[in-house]
Amino acid sequence: MNDESKKEIKNKMDQLVKQLKQYEYEYYALEEPTVSDYEYDQLLNQLKKYENNFPEFIRFDSPTKRVGGFISEKFNKVKHKIPMLSLSNAFDENDLIKFDTDIKKELGISDIEYVVEPKIDGLSISLIYKNKFFYKAITRGDGLTGEDVTENVKTIRTIPLTIDYDGELEIRGEIFLDKESFQKINNDPNTVKKFANARNAASGSLRNLDTTVTANRNLKGFFYYVPENEKINLSKQFDILKWLDSQRILRSKDIVKCKDIFEVLDRVKYLTENRNNFDYDIDGIVIKVNNVSFYEELGYTSKFPKWAIAYKFPANVKESILKSIDVTVGRTGRINFIANIDPIELDGSVISKATLHNAEYIYEKDIRINDVVQIYKAGDIIPKILGSKLENRDENSIKWIKPTHCPSCNSLLKQFENEVDQYCINKNCHEKIIQQITHFCSRDAMNIDGVSESIIRKLYENNLIKDISDIYLLKDKKEEILSKDLLIKDKSFNNIIKAIEKSKQNSLEKLIFGLGIKHVGYTAARLLCRRFKTLQNIAQLTKDEIQEVAEIGDKMAESIIEWFSNSNNIELVAKLLSYSINMTYIDEYANVNVKDENLIFMNKSFVITGSFNDNRNTIKNILESVYHAKVSGTITKNTDYLITGKNATQSKVDKANTLKIKIVSEEFWK
Repeated sequence: MNDESKKEIKNKMDQLVKQLKQYEYEYYALEEPTVSDYEYDQLLNQLKKYENNFPEFIRFDSPTKRVGGFISEKFNKVKHKIPMLSLSNAFDENDLIKFDTDIKKELGISDIEYVVEPKIDGLSISLIYKNKFFYKAITRGDGLTGEDVTENVKTIRTIPLTIDYDGELEIRGEIFLDKESFQKINNDPNTVKKFANARNAASGSLRNLDTTVTANRNLKGFFYYVPENEKINLSKQFDILKWLDSQRILRSKDIVKCKDIFEVLDRVKYLTENRNNFDYDIDGIVIKVNNVSFYEELGYTSKFPKWAIAYKFPANVKESILKSIDVTVGRTGRINFIANIDPIELDGSVISKATLHNAEYIYEKDIRINDVVQIYKAGDIIPKILGSKLENRDENSIKWIKPTHCPSCNSLLKQFENEVDQYCINKNCHEKIIQQITHFCSRDAMNIDGVSESIIRKLYENNLIKDISDIYLLKDKKEEILSKDLLIKDKSFNNIIKAIEKSKQNSLEKLIFGLGIKHVGYTAARLLCRRFKTLQNIAQLTKDEIQEVAEIGDKMAESIIEWFSNSNNIELVAKLLSYSINMTYIDEYANVNVKDENLIFMNKSFVITGSFNDNRNTIKNILESVYHAKVSGTITKNTDYLITGKNATQSKVDKANTLKIKIVSEEFWK
């Protein structure tokens, strides 16, 4: 075949791809098909024949690539270039007005536009495009690191495989199942285990190791955020949404722009009243500042951006019968109370258990066995008991008695001063130890894949592990483990040992969080490690030194000192060290050297205003990690420096001048 004929065939294939992509967009995205399924299938088969005969002309964005079939053993972990933070919550009109007031005060302006969008109950996803082509899809994960689900997302027909952008661009959104598709999956006789709700079905479909399953589940994606908006030269969120439209990247049609907080409140009322009329599940409303150039100025807390908030719908309250109350002990020794109720359907899930905060709560609310109780989902996630319906109480009601001893080890429980919770303080309590080891292996801690609570329980009950450190001795117990009825086979054992060995190289903050120090969450652990670098340094800190770290208060500092003063904990750390566990913070800024002229900025307090060449979060991380600085969003008399970039907020500059705070405009952290 001559070159001219080959060129003609390539052109035909390109034209078929273009045609099919248009028909897919009309069918899956717009839901307005212009050709029959038969006509579409005929064209697709024609393209497949060409691709079989001329594989050199197969395009990356060919519709034939959507069908799935690739099977992976696991999903690789990928670090997000920019963290995927969650949103702070608003529960009523007053919370939204305060959100608006705080933003105006921070920016020193009186008018703010907002974008209001329904909060889709799905899975957060990050799409990466490189030089026009779809390159990678990463789940949110823990916000810092997600999983690579590229092959699965590629099968979702509403997500374009090409966009009109040269270079690398990240686009964030949500993967979900509409209500009709969810019902179809659950009604399918081939679906062995029914899903509790559409979100669970979407999650199971997206993370299925057989991408053919994903391809057949009719997943959809709505997108709403471009983290590096400057790359597309747009500074308004609503304009970014229009740009997504131009790229055939779907977003909710129910997103609106509001000129002020009063229009926001009207929109919130409308969406709340119509929440059940959407063809997909929504679990709230997201309100964002429209002017994206304000985002860096407003900044972030350790967990949330300050320029957006999630309004949570008023909780649905349902009734059931309280059958009994289970008493359990957690990893810190805290006693937990779980209500067993007659199963009910609540917000898409079948609920048979609910949380009762503590013994004092049960007494104060006078909640009794056999009462009719009211149940709601806190933050649309955790079922909780609101209280008993006293008017329904009868002679079958049984008064509940507060426990005095641990349900696991029968030790006398302790209630500390100024705390409502009860604690088991027996260091040898079996259940407490099992929960500690489970926490140590969890994702945000040492992230040891394959070591579930049920496996840990079996290993503990068979005397194969006695504490956290024994996890690292399991590699020498293969024969004994395989000989017992622990449901651990040769392959799964090898995978577990591989994950255990890999965990030895984790950065220090995962170990600190995994040790389960009371009150110390993952964010605090990371801030602590970023500042003091090694576990040895942290173990020797005074209370005042610990409190130099932003967001660490009295209670947390005291808890850290108490933990490292305990001889059993000192022995545990020594064991972990002997097993070659990394005890150093792996610092991405370790190679950043402080110039002599910049030593004056060490251990200082900063406020940042304006925009810079670097992302604001990057600047904050460098200041905290390299310069051991405190970075705040508010100027006080204790602020040492105000760093100003382009479009610095005048009110902050004025306040700095009034308080005689030094203003720095050069990017000294480079």
